[in-house]
Amino acid sequence: MSDKELPKVRIVSPPESVPVFNCVLHIRRDGSGFVGVIANLPNMTVGGTSERDVMQKAVTAFKSVAAEHVAAGNDIPFVEPPHAAEGETVRYVPVHL
Repeated sequence: MSDKELPKVRIVSPPESVPVFNCVLHIRRDGSGFVGVIANLPNMTVGGTSERDVMQKAVTAFKSVAAEHVAAGNDIPFVEPPHAAEGETVRYVPVHL
């Protein structure tokens, strides 16, 4: 397709820069549910009925903490994530504010 054939898109507003951060999540089975540890933020754990549920809750919690720090002009208190324990699955989730 040539440039002449491309559809025209009306620009409504200029593009914005949106910060994105990597949420490092360690997920494991726990009884009948799942537990997720946000490994690159201190003391953040979520639980859920499925891995997907844990991921959704973790992203919400991560985004809340990150947005609060960014809005205040502070650095996000990232920590070096530990290695996953046996039985844990590691997920890297990009989170846009």
